[in-house]
Amino acid sequence: MNRSSSASTPLPNPAPEPQRPALQKVEPPAPKRRFVWLWLLLPVVAASAWYAFRTAQPAQVATAPTRKVRVFRGTLDRTLRITGVTLAARTANLRAPQMTGRRSGGGGASDFGLVVEQLSRQGARVKKGDVVAAFDQLNMATRLDDYKALRKLHENSAGVLRSNLNMNRQAHLQRIRAAKGKLDKAALDLKTAPVLALLKLEKLRVTHAEAQSQYQSLVDQADILDESQMASIRYTELDLKEAAMEERRAQKNLDGMIVRAPVDGITLAGEIFRGSENSQIQEGDELSPGQLFMRVDDPASMIVEASANQADIQDLHMGARAQVMFEAYPGLELPARLYSIDPITSGARYRPAFVKKVRIRLKLDRLDPRVISDLTVNADVVLESAADATIVPMEAISEDPKTGKSYAMVEEGGTWKRKDVELGLHNNTSVAVTGLEEGAVVAAGAFK
Repeated sequence: MNRSSSASTPLPNPAPEPQRPALQKVEPPAPKRRFVWLWLLLPVVAASAWYAFRTAQPAQVATAPTRKVRVFRGTLDRTLRITGVTLAARTANLRAPQMTGRRSGGGGASDFGLVVEQLSRQGARVKKGDVVAAFDQLNMATRLDDYKALRKLHENSAGVLRSNLNMNRQAHLQRIRAAKGKLDKAALDLKTAPVLALLKLEKLRVTHAEAQSQYQSLVDQADILDESQMASIRYTELDLKEAAMEERRAQKNLDGMIVRAPVDGITLAGEIFRGSENSQIQEGDELSPGQLFMRVDDPASMIVEASANQADIQDLHMGARAQVMFEAYPGLELPARLYSIDPITSGARYRPAFVKKVRIRLKLDRLDPRVISDLTVNADVVLESAADATIVPMEAISEDPKTGKSYAMVEEGGTWKRKDVELGLHNNTSVAVTGLEEGAVVAAGAFK
């Protein structure tokens, strides 16, 4: 009863929401029209100011550059830097003597050995005719003495043979004369035949025939005997000629073992492979015939040999001035002139090169006693030159990005002003200009 009554009892109604007052729409105040034109004018003014700043040339610059230089007048050269070495135009290559002569019968291989016994020191100054090298002469001197003795022996043998020839010839002639006498006597005996007996006549005839045969035989042997003895003499004369020739060769070899300087100059020793590396030739080394062992350079004929890129050859001309600088002697600079350009190019040795090199030579106009062969040098060859030009550094020239004109910042009255200039000849560091006066101060660095 209680459960059902409680279920059927109605719920009370919710209380009504309180009424809120309605909000009124508030309109924003109207803007003040009198300042609108200022906001519209600001972009126009800014654009005009920016355009005037970009196009107008400033009359002066208040800031100072980090570096300034003075304009000067002088000669401006456009040069080409090349690298080369020094060498002597007049030089003499000294080689070990070529040894001649028989290698058997008159001496062994030791006779032709070329062991350096004396050698001038490296860089020594010598005069023409001075001894610069000497080889061991003992074996060759012994060989020369042997051939001198052999030549004298053959001379004596030939003399003996000639004497024997004359003696044998006279003896043979004497035998011929004796046989002729017997023949004449036998002929006379035959004239007594009418009064002689038959047996005795036959004996006389036999004697005459025997004498005639003996005589004829001796006459025929005379030529054969002469030819035989002349052959012996000729053989001995050939031996004599050979001995005399070997003697002259040995004397020539001996003379060649003393090497003298053919010109005045500086001695430069060659190299030899000793052990496992190339070393300078020194006393005690054994050389081969014809091997280069020394060079004598005339220091009064020093030149510079270098190579230039084939693309730069069109700018080079004979007689061009150059300044040569030596790596071994900092500060030493010598004037030179271009006097030789090879007509044939050269490329790489082991692989093809699309850009070839051309060999050129410079002649030094002034010499220095320190300059010798094989010094590495740098040379600036003058390609173009402008005399009496107004010169400023390249870094002092600027280019207007809009007009493309070149200008420089010049100091006038404590301020910096821009001046347009015209460029002329230039090199890597300087340029000749028109539009600036000598002595003017220009900015060469950025402004602070």
